[in-house]
Amino acid sequence: MFWRLFSGKLSNRQIRKVIDGSDPLDILACSNARIVENVLSRPERRERVRGKPVIELGPSHTRLLPILFEAGISSYTGVEPFKANKTRRVIGRFVEGNPEYKNRVSISELDGLRYLRSVDSESANVVSLGVIDRLVIGNRCDGKLSRRYMSELLEEIYCVTPPRGISIHIGHSPYPREFISLGFEYLGGYARNCFFVKN
Repeated sequence: MFWRLFSGKLSNRQIRKVIDGSDPLDILACSNARIVENVLSRPERRERVRGKPVIELGPSHTRLLPILFEAGISSYTGVEPFKANKTRRVIGRFVEGNPEYKNRVSISELDGLRYLRSVDSESANVVSLGVIDRLVIGNRCDGKLSRRYMSELLEEIYCVTPPRGISIHIGHSPYPREFISLGFEYLGGYARNCFFVKN
């Protein structure tokens, strides 16, 4: 699989090059949020997120906060290097209507790889809408560099996900084989959506 082709970790300078060469897409977050809601509608899947933190990569259009907190998560972090101000507005509106969650939501302007490197292993479930996607990350920069970035990002997602955790990713090409090769179990999905568990 492609992440085994590279040795060493990307430097901050290389990461910045990938992020600067990325073209984030505005996706239909509303319909994708319904997909996440359907995934978490089963009690056995909700148990995988209950009482645990969730990290959302690329949350500038997030509609997931009500769904995730209803499923019983302990806290939420939105990681958004491209549209941090928009993310603050979206999350701010949620907190205005749900002040009880004020101290349980946060935002990071780091890119996904650098943020996940800073998080303890096996500490949070990770979800993304339109991030784990060949058409987004590094699509305007060197192909080898963007593949290295994505391979390290997937590895960090695996490291951060707790045992029995769930990882949900929606995009045009969300790398299902690569997730499985890292050790995730394919839970299901269709078209552009993939759901995995770490047992």
